[in-house]
Amino acid sequence: MYVGLDISTSCIGASLLDEFGKVIKLDYLELKEEKSFFKKVDMFSKFLLEFLNFNSSLDLIQYYKNENYEEIYFYVEEPLQAFKSNASMAQTISLLQRYNACCTYVIYQLFMREPILLNATNARKTLGISVPRKTANGLKTDTKKFVWDFIKNKNVIPDFYWQFKKTGNPKNFCYDMCDAYVIAFSGFLKQNGG
Repeated sequence: MYVGLDISTSCIGASLLDEFGKVIKLDYLELKEEKSFFKKVDMFSKFLLEFLNFNSSLDLIQYYKNENYEEIYFYVEEPLQAFKSNASMAQTISLLQRYNACCTYVIYQLFMREPILLNATNARKTLGISVPRKTANGLKTDTKKFVWDFIKNKNVIPDFYWQFKKTGNPKNFCYDMCDAYVIAFSGFLKQNGG
């Protein structure tokens, strides 16, 4: 199984693919309301176990006692590392780095697997997604919307995962789940020589 995660302190997108790279499920975890950094880490831990159908750490122990258990590979979107046109402040980047580090350590602690960090731009390129800097109208491209449109048009994710605002645009968590899919599928391709 291949798990892709788009980790941020406001919403986490998660994607699970089977051994052929097909979507098993997508989900998300809203974190905006929680102010405590460490409670957000705990919420991620519980979410990840439930996402992978483990009710507790004891279920996980039983899973690994089974000699025929299926390998789980974890791929995490690399956190922002530098300023992008003054869009992110140093404090925000530092917070994202710390939270990502805590969550990747949770993965290691629970599953004894080192998650692989993937750069979002490189992951998109692996899937053939090339985001133009500007739209046909000369406006800056909304990267998240562009990627979501690209993936939606490929019909690799069932439509029931997508929910829309009154404006007709996808709800924000749809972008996070889509990004998690891109990370998971890019990891799947890398793992299988693609």
